[in-house]
Amino acid sequence: MLKALIMVAGSQARRLCNRLLLEEHPQNFVPAQEALWPIDHPGPSPHESMYDAMTDFSDRCVSIGGRLWEVLPSSPRLHGSALCMAKACSAREVQAWLIRDRRAALLNRTEALVAELGHWRDLQLKFVVAGFEKCGTSSLSHNLARHPEVQFFPPTMMDARSNTDNQNAQDGHFFWQVGGRLLPPADLVRRFNAGLCCLGGARPPGFRDTELIGPVKRGAQVIGERNPVYAFQRIIMKMVSLVPSARVVLLVCDPIRWLHSAYGDTLNWYAGGKEDPPRPPLREFATSDFVAVSKPTSMSYKWYNLSRRRAYFTFFAEGVTRLLGDARVHMLHRDSIDQRFASTSGVRDAYNRLASFLQLRPFPEDFSFEKRNVRAKVAVPQSLELCSHSERHTLKVLKRYYRAEYARLPAWIGRLGGLVPARVASNRTCCDA
Repeated sequence: MLKALIMVAGSQARRLCNRLLLEEHPQNFVPAQEALWPIDHPGPSPHESMYDAMTDFSDRCVSIGGRLWEVLPSSPRLHGSALCMAKACSAREVQAWLIRDRRAALLNRTEALVAELGHWRDLQLKFVVAGFEKCGTSSLSHNLARHPEVQFFPPTMMDARSNTDNQNAQDGHFFWQVGGRLLPPADLVRRFNAGLCCLGGARPPGFRDTELIGPVKRGAQVIGERNPVYAFQRIIMKMVSLVPSARVVLLVCDPIRWLHSAYGDTLNWYAGGKEDPPRPPLREFATSDFVAVSKPTSMSYKWYNLSRRRAYFTFFAEGVTRLLGDARVHMLHRDSIDQRFASTSGVRDAYNRLASFLQLRPFPEDFSFEKRNVRAKVAVPQSLELCSHSERHTLKVLKRYYRAEYARLPAWIGRLGGLVPARVASNRTCCDA
């Protein structure tokens, strides 16, 4: 049974800030190991109900005229908790109450820090491009950001010195910054809604974060965030599910092509420093879920941060729909928005399906869909390493591994509103003629 400290609101704020009705005392953070619970696990995580309980607690607090405060104890050994204090109480008054109240002192909170908590429904977020990395999310979000009604937060600074690929959208880290909290800090919510946070990704040298966040576009009504690895994290997707207005976009691609692209982009798994061991050949990642490092590197410790399992897109999507339901999730295939594999009218149709899902007007008739971050993408299937004759055994192993994924892709794309490309409908891989 969760416990929480509740303060009854009334007309005299000063008096009420010195009274406490002890009712419950909840832990305000999920355990660190919760982040390890896989999104594709068939059942909910053990601590998932804590989010719902804290949301209910917040609603009760507001219903009696209160505000919720996060209490962080001075000792890292103690858990944080949440206080419902009268709405008129300031942070200083809440802090003073903690210092002088005997019960608070017994809990060793005499040096605790307090911060106001917000609510998931206060977040003005309409959608999240939550997955999947290396499937074309840069191009997808770039074109979405160019729609007259869409604004990604944080807004992108269109400065060629920092935005070298001229992208209209950049990664956001709002839910990473919430961390293990059951509710988001109120100040973080306010800064997100103003477009002043939460920048993610690598920073160009010599630039401050404030120099990388651009102005908010005039006329934009639909706010989105891009982070193509959110879909792998159940704790993140649980948070997203609690934002009533938020929908999720998933972009999938050919698993074997994905592995080539992910292997070629070493930013997240292989530093390539002078002291690092040589990069393993691609076939090792094709024939094993995990590849051990010979010694720790700056990017990978025990295992390389690259796994073929991450291309089990439909299994991760199934986990996302368990949390949000089908109606709040849209899936499309990269081939349906790539003019190398789809007609111009087909690309427009795929984007307009997405626009309809996000409750946007169709893209303007003269809109030209562009590609971004295409450095690691290979246009000609025959040039893919694992498609070569010398790797025929490796390819056979990999096809067997991905057999279920290729079989599931057409049904899942159709189920979640996307167009099914002909190659996908016939379960062909990028190596098939």
